[in-house]
Amino acid sequence: MYEWGSLPVIKEEICLRRPVMEGSTTALSLFEVHSTTPEPVKAAHPPHVHDDIDELMIVKEEQLKITIKGESKILGGRQCSFYNGR
Repeated sequence: MYEWGSLPVIKEEICLRRPVMEGSTTALSLFEVHSTTPEPVKAAHPPHVHDDIDELMIVKEEQLKITIKGESKILGGRQCSFYNGR
């Protein structure tokens, strides 16, 4: 179990980042979980592409605009998106 209040907080230029865990499993060479809290009206990071990893994004509250393969969507609180990078 991971307690939110005990996670380290890393202040980045446009967001707060909380690493939760990083390791491997029998099926995955890398399994990493973190939380990103962007500053209001700012992107968590510049647009980028993951060609070699899968990414699951869970929006806890507010909204997040995501673009996958040229198609943009707005995710609201309690919604998620999965991208298969392979």
